[in-house]
Amino acid sequence: MIERVIENWLINSDERGYQIPFCQLLNLKGYKIVHISVHGPFEQGKDIIALDSHKNPCAFQLKAGDISLDRWRKIRSEVEELLDIPINHPGIDKTIPHNAILVTNGTLSDPVRREIDDRNESRKRKGQTILDVITGGLLLSDFISANEKFVPTEIRDIQSFFNLYTYPGINPLPKDKLFNFLSGIFPPGNKIDKKKIILAAANNLLFSAYLFSTYERAKNYWSLADGWIIATAQLLAMAEKYNAYEELQPSIDLSLKAIDGALSNLQKEALESPDLLQSKSLFEGMILPFRTSILAGYLTAYRLFLLLQGDKGWFDEKVIDFLNKYRDDIKIFSEGSLPFFISTFWYLNRIGEKEAANRVLTIIINSIIYTHRKEKVGLINPYYEHETALRSFIGLLEDPITETFVDSSYSLDSVITLAARHNLKAFLASMWRPITHIQMIEFIPKYQWETFLYRAEHGKLESGFPKQTQSWSKLVEDSHTNNETDLPRGFRRYPQFLILLWLVYPHRMRSAYVRYLDDAITKEN
Repeated sequence: MIERVIENWLINSDERGYQIPFCQLLNLKGYKIVHISVHGPFEQGKDIIALDSHKNPCAFQLKAGDISLDRWRKIRSEVEELLDIPINHPGIDKTIPHNAILVTNGTLSDPVRREIDDRNESRKRKGQTILDVITGGLLLSDFISANEKFVPTEIRDIQSFFNLYTYPGINPLPKDKLFNFLSGIFPPGNKIDKKKIILAAANNLLFSAYLFSTYERAKNYWSLADGWIIATAQLLAMAEKYNAYEELQPSIDLSLKAIDGALSNLQKEALESPDLLQSKSLFEGMILPFRTSILAGYLTAYRLFLLLQGDKGWFDEKVIDFLNKYRDDIKIFSEGSLPFFISTFWYLNRIGEKEAANRVLTIIINSIIYTHRKEKVGLINPYYEHETALRSFIGLLEDPITETFVDSSYSLDSVITLAARHNLKAFLASMWRPITHIQMIEFIPKYQWETFLYRAEHGKLESGFPKQTQSWSKLVEDSHTNNETDLPRGFRRYPQFLILLWLVYPHRMRSAYVRYLDDAITKEN
């Protein structure tokens, strides 16, 4: 039954839909992925550049569907580029001939096969590179073979997989159900053979790709990005727990590429769709400020993601135009929404818009104080999903939340830390008295690998109130104190992932992590 689903997924995927999973298959076969074109059309006929197990350079061009003679004639020039233009990449020696492989999830018609064979014979006689072909049947066999050891066996797990695979792609991602399913792939025990960890990581990525195809087809890039963020968090948890970062780096890198592609598409949609933030009904008018806040968070987090992974094109003027256009239309609706605003603060600060950045930070602190000390209700804590918190905020939740949130905050320590680090002395001084009446709460996982999980089974809840009388110099000193033992190694290896993790798991934000990321973002600024 699972095989039928994989076959259905492969048949219905376009070339972008099976690109990352195909790269994972290459990893399992000993290839090293050098370059993936994730943002648009292939470059010089090459969608994927890799080195095989013998260090031979290989270039792959991906197609979707059957290739008839008519279609072959249309793509022949692209295939000739694949064959004849040397690989242009700093990690590849241009003087070494490369292997050229055409990949399709469909079939080749007999006339196309004959023409490829004839052309290959002619190229052999001339000492030129020949074209290898991988078609859908071999692809399907490879995908099923890779998944054999991790195919769910229990009825409950199989049903969970089918439910996720058939979940409507226009809906928000069911994070808890996805986490539960992917946790079944997580290797049990504290010690495990590294080869089994590599295979588990590969299956985490492959099953994620199958499940996320419904969001990709629906062009629901928000849920698609969230899904890949959760999948990446699972990989980092594996790497952290089993000290396997080197072994799992290929899978982690592919998952980060998938995030990049989803967020790139989300940004394109947000910035180029004139009606995306237009209210067409009373209900849409009510939720418009919250949708704007979420988009601002994802757009700025994506640009910071690019910055921290060394992309020189991280700055985008269109994002600034978006923030300026909608700066009066954003609204905090829960503690879980605060990472959207903190990301916006960091982005504005990094590009030199310090006054605008500080305004965002003061909005966060004012909102926390107002909801606790004035409204006497507090902000819904970050353990509630955004949709639940939003519906509760606007009074449309069917089963009202009975838990009280007044005078306790999971985020206050983090934003105080940022305010001290960015010299908002006068503002904090004016707000300090009401701040001291709000209890600061923080969950600290016992094991650092559980930081990457949706639900951590081990840990402790720490709480305390800010001091009634606080020395500014001591507050600033504490805000700059970093202890790297507080940080999972995954944050140090992949700092670009940290802000994305908080968008999806806002309950994993801690002041120690905020200090580390603030240093990473603001250095050399």
